[in-house]
Amino acid sequence: MRKFTLLPIVIAVVSIANGQNTNNLLGYKNGKPAGTSSYIHPTGFHITRPLRELANNQMKTAPYKADIGDERKEMHPTSKFKRKQSYPADPVIQRKVGSTVLDTTLINFEGGNWYDRPDANGAAGPNNYVQGVNLCNYNIYDKGGNLILSTDMSILGGDCSDDPIVLYDKYADRWVVCAVTYGYQNLSFAISATADPAGAYYVYTYPFPVMPDFPKFTVWTDGYYAAYRDINLDTAGVAVLERIRMLKGDPNAGLIVSRFPSNIVTNRESQLPGSPRLLTCDGVLPPWGTPEYLMYYTNVNMGDPNNNIMIYQLKADTTAKTCVLSFVDSLATAPYNGYFAGYAFGGNIMEPGDTTSAWSLEGPFSYHAPYIKFTGYSSVVLSCTVNLGDSVAGIRWYELRQNDTTKKWSIYQQSTYGPNDSVSRWNSSVAMNLNGDITIAYNVTNSTNLFPGIRYTGRLGTDPLNQMTFTEQTAAKGTHVFNTQWGDISESWLDPDGLTFWHTNQYVIDSTSTCNGCGTANVRIFSYRLSPKLSAGIPSLSSGTADLKVYEVNNFLNVVVNGLVNNDKIVVNLFDINGKQLTSEWENPKAGKLETKINVSGFAKGAYFVRVGNTNFQKVSKVIIE
Repeated sequence: MRKFTLLPIVIAVVSIANGQNTNNLLGYKNGKPAGTSSYIHPTGFHITRPLRELANNQMKTAPYKADIGDERKEMHPTSKFKRKQSYPADPVIQRKVGSTVLDTTLINFEGGNWYDRPDANGAAGPNNYVQGVNLCNYNIYDKGGNLILSTDMSILGGDCSDDPIVLYDKYADRWVVCAVTYGYQNLSFAISATADPAGAYYVYTYPFPVMPDFPKFTVWTDGYYAAYRDINLDTAGVAVLERIRMLKGDPNAGLIVSRFPSNIVTNRESQLPGSPRLLTCDGVLPPWGTPEYLMYYTNVNMGDPNNNIMIYQLKADTTAKTCVLSFVDSLATAPYNGYFAGYAFGGNIMEPGDTTSAWSLEGPFSYHAPYIKFTGYSSVVLSCTVNLGDSVAGIRWYELRQNDTTKKWSIYQQSTYGPNDSVSRWNSSVAMNLNGDITIAYNVTNSTNLFPGIRYTGRLGTDPLNQMTFTEQTAAKGTHVFNTQWGDISESWLDPDGLTFWHTNQYVIDSTSTCNGCGTANVRIFSYRLSPKLSAGIPSLSSGTADLKVYEVNNFLNVVVNGLVNNDKIVVNLFDINGKQLTSEWENPKAGKLETKINVSGFAKGAYFVRVGNTNFQKVSKVIIE
């Protein structure tokens, strides 16, 4: 069995006011802030020795708690929403798999296995992949899949019980690990002091006055943002951790918490709470002061009044220590059925020869929600589980775009990936690269002969809209059923190269068990590019072939782009590490090549980002000005 690396973790906690109107957060009272905010100081801070000197190379274990689902179930109030008994057909469903053959995966290896729901997630940096699984176990690998070390969060002097999250902050070249502590009383947050994931960490502990659940973290310009559900009140909350101060190891770095109205039932009749998803930057950072956005969906068949994507913005002021949540817009979606029978933590997805079933994980958008800034607009991709009929699951996915000038959001693409083969596809994670290519990776099973495994598909940015055009690829085949809580998440992550996708997810091949016959949750890690498999001698026309080099000579940054597929105009931007745009020039390539210079005399020493691109593609390169 692989061993795990565990790192300390912080999670932001929010206390919720009682007796306020429950409709603000859900968007039914548009235009009004949903709550006030407060500032929380850390109750603990320390700097560790390098993790490689502390790691015990052991995975943290605990006796299986058969009542873990019952505990959470008891904290869910009985849903008062009444779902519709009938619903219109899905008009945007894709019933056939794509026909373009994908090239093979780049790397595919076994991650850390777990006996219960693993909450598998992870992030890729320049040289490493770091994976987190439940009980805050962490593995650090090199890019070849070789295990460097394993440990749990206690090694860093942190505490953890559940819901670990790993982030790589590529803008600062740091690693972040976060999770809920024992008893759900505090949040632990560890950020690497250097680019080395096995090095020293700054470890923070924050008091959490309420009980959080399903916390999810993201990287934004002015903070590390967190969204979660208060399991006591069954409502949602957000927090903003002071990213800039934390990167410096400031022991007084705090977090801003937004207090939402109480009794906002966010799980409705689903197994997981429909907590809003925050956006995570995968391209360049937006300019300082750009609000973070939160998105969630409403579905008529789950008892909501409309089929919508609800959009809020969270405006943080790290000087005044405040944040304000306000409604932005609601986007009408094509109808679908988001409801599965088997509420109260029962299973929905039938497995071969199984008398029970796996969780469908309907309720929220999948984790995470990638945000990429292109020329003239920004894109966000989202996905969620839907019921195709008879509890066969499919995946509804979207690409939203925000116009740079009007700041208005719109649905650019939407489709339900549900090939007509009686196979359930669920527990997805969607991602986009800097070319605008989109991928979805997910679990699969059926009721007869397909045990829970992992597949993926995708589309190029130049493909016809609303279609996953590539054939399905199998990353891991299952050989056994899993009779317990599935998930709760999987995660796709964009490599710093801007093109390669990494995914980690659960599947089942081990029939041994410590949880009353549930089967061990094997966890897979793999990477791939959305490249068509071509015959020998036929070059790819993807803009992914373009190569960007940036280097400094005599107070000038030399920018060289080779391998362009045409001579369309390209914009060249320079940004500082906080997302502030410093220069911008449009250039005309010649013969598929562009060379230009940026005068940086007078600029402070440090890290900067150069972006080149247009509406069809972009490349981003980090450069150090000496």
